[in-house]
Amino acid sequence: MNIFFAVLFVILNVLDITTTRRIIALGGREVWPLPWLLMKINLYLPIKIIVTLALAVLIIINSEMSTGLVLCGIISLFVINNCYQLYKYNQEVGLTD
Repeated sequence: MNIFFAVLFVILNVLDITTTRRIIALGGREVWPLPWLLMKINLYLPIKIIVTLALAVLIIINSEMSTGLVLCGIISLFVINNCYQLYKYNQEVGLTD
């Protein structure tokens, strides 16, 4: 079961990276300071991959953490989707470029 949670966690983080890059490509911006800084110095993707893989290994090793980490990933996916939908709505009504 831990391997399932680890794979799910990796998938959620891939979706996080994909949606973040898509929103930025559409003219959005990163509002969290640390990811914003890492993007400015082109280290966001490598660090995100390393941290994701390290946490996936931790999920496999420590079963007590797996549910919480995956739940956080799922919640962040909903937050990212909400931001994306708000951006698209604002674009449709002419509030953004």
